[in-house]
Amino acid sequence: MTRTSPVPPNFASVPALIEQAAVAVKGKIRNRGREAIISPCPISGCKGDKFAINVESGAWNCPKCGERGNGWKLAKILRLVPILPVNGSPGAGRYERPKPRITQGALDQRYATYEADLDLALAFLESRGLTLETARHFRLSVRSGSVGLPYFRDNGNLAFVKWRGMADKSMSRSPITEDMPLPVCTPLFHGYRLNLQKPVILTEGEWDAMALWQCGIANVASVTNGANGWSDEWSVALATCPQVVIAYDQDPDGEKGYAKVRDRFGRERVARLVFGDHKDANDALLAGWGPQEFGAAVGDARMEPPEILQYAKFYALEIAEDIRSGAGPEPILTGVGPFDETQRGIRPGEFSVLTAHSGEGKTTWALDLCLALAERDVPACFFTMEQQPRDTVEQIMGMCGKCAAIDMTPDQADKVAIEMPEALFIGAEPETDRVKAVLDAIRYAKIVHDVRFFVVDHLDFLIETAAHQGRYDAATHAVKSLHAAARDYHVHVLLICQPTTESGRSRTDKPRRMGIEHIAETRAARQLAHNGYVWQSSKEHNTGTLYVQKARFGPAKDNVTLRFHFDGFRFTEAGWERGRADAAPESRYRSPDCTTDKGFDDD
Repeated sequence: MTRTSPVPPNFASVPALIEQAAVAVKGKIRNRGREAIISPCPISGCKGDKFAINVESGAWNCPKCGERGNGWKLAKILRLVPILPVNGSPGAGRYERPKPRITQGALDQRYATYEADLDLALAFLESRGLTLETARHFRLSVRSGSVGLPYFRDNGNLAFVKWRGMADKSMSRSPITEDMPLPVCTPLFHGYRLNLQKPVILTEGEWDAMALWQCGIANVASVTNGANGWSDEWSVALATCPQVVIAYDQDPDGEKGYAKVRDRFGRERVARLVFGDHKDANDALLAGWGPQEFGAAVGDARMEPPEILQYAKFYALEIAEDIRSGAGPEPILTGVGPFDETQRGIRPGEFSVLTAHSGEGKTTWALDLCLALAERDVPACFFTMEQQPRDTVEQIMGMCGKCAAIDMTPDQADKVAIEMPEALFIGAEPETDRVKAVLDAIRYAKIVHDVRFFVVDHLDFLIETAAHQGRYDAATHAVKSLHAAARDYHVHVLLICQPTTESGRSRTDKPRRMGIEHIAETRAARQLAHNGYVWQSSKEHNTGTLYVQKARFGPAKDNVTLRFHFDGFRFTEAGWERGRADAAPESRYRSPDCTTDKGFDDD
């Protein structure tokens, strides 16, 4: 027969089904509009006015236990009507009533007979390191060569028994879910004796729970289906306990199960308990552990803090040890006096940004810095994104020979090419997936050639956009990737960025004051940068200024202006001054007053 009716044919209406459902669970009915409320829930037995069924459609739902369905499903779960077909497909016309569930009294009486034969399992219990007293506390039993592990409800009534073969390790359960007394439940093993006002220890197996109890750890229970199984019933049952201590096996499944419980209750409420090199508590018991060893293990149970949370003292001790052993990171001196004096050189692991308007000479200054490092045998790499590598090398040859490459004689070109530092590398613009290609080149250059300084010129040419990604997101991804590369590979990355058009010239054609806050495309560059530089040049006076706007490194100075002379090919140092200054020389310019080779005079 087809299910055109909201309830099986044996019921005249939905209210009739509701009445029978309430009788089956000895519950109460309360009307609420078009719904009837049955308490407790006929499905799980959870308390409270949560189970609601529509008196017209038969649709029901219990938000507390998460179960839902229609009138047919409710009748089948509670076995209220004969709805199973005898032969053929549904609609054959004849139905037989399924066998009734076992009553609680019959289940308890049957199990009591098995408990009387517990002495037959004495040898098996000894092989597990367990005493007869422990077995009787947990109410173990024996039936046809199998040991019974009983699971009791919170009220002390027997829910079901797991039978474990003493010879073949076979497993079975009785009664099965369809036959057990209502409400259906899956309690914890030994869960009905837990003191929920104290920390609760959960094991992966029943034998582990019994081993702990035997050694004085009384507030212990075991899950039913191994480390990979978890029931919402247990979450509700353990909701009020102050801490859950997981004593699962030390194997991949045990770690996954521990992580699952930790995520449910929170790291602050879940601790991990292990037993030395032993897989579980029962193995430790068989290895000779006693109350003292188990007590110490419980005392050593620790919560697992988030990976991002660390003690500051650990870092302080590590830094102190590096200073004592001389293993701390050494800054890279560039040979550029004002820069080394105020910035303490270039520090590996940092990410810097440099910005200036087009034509100001920021690329030339950065390229000159790379060349200065290479001349000191410090490997450096310049990624050129807006011109061909050949053009960049011609510019470098001009810097080295103090003459434009196109004006050199063959002998001059040969001499410059031969004397060019081998520690200088050039990176070309990748054709596809530019950010990934640059990161791959940085990793390779660091590992193979020990390159510690990289210039990426510049962000606007580095980023690529996809159909799902705008320029802002692409730029942010590129900046974060370069920042991570500097940290992970312990190199210094200098990213050249363009400013926004709003920070250009005003209507009166006077240059506006610009800073790293005007970097175009993304805020990530100025937020993540350890150092922020603004470049400005004066072609009239052949000078350039580097304004250090941001410097996170403590000894380095920010809010200082470094001055340089430009001879058409290379920059030479001209001192530094506090505050921000224009590119043109002024009367308040002064040279640094150095006191040592490591610092400067603050007066």
